[in-house]
Amino acid sequence: MSLQASEDVLSSPRGFRGRRSRTEMMVDVLRAINGGAERPTRIMYKSNLSWLVSQELLTRLSSKGLIRSYVEGDRRRYLLTRTRLDLLSRFVRAAEEIRT
Repeated sequence: MSLQASEDVLSSPRGFRGRRSRTEMMVDVLRAINGGAERPTRIMYKSNLSWLVSQELLTRLSSKGLIRSYVEGDRRRYLLTRTRLDLLSRFVRAAEEIRT
């Protein structure tokens, strides 16, 4: 499955579904980083999360090896790791199974 196809599956509006699960929030963070957001504030805005929740998820994803952080100048930045691709594709497959 292509990355574009995976984005289509996960891009449905959430307004009618209520609150997101932690897994959905983590996928939103991964998608934000994949979309070019590297700095914590940009990731927070693109993922539509509060600062505290975004920091918790960035720490969790980093500790699991799905993203890595580095400091450039005085700013922290985040990048995806290869493990992220496998996780995202498994999540997309599960979402497709649920919808069919």
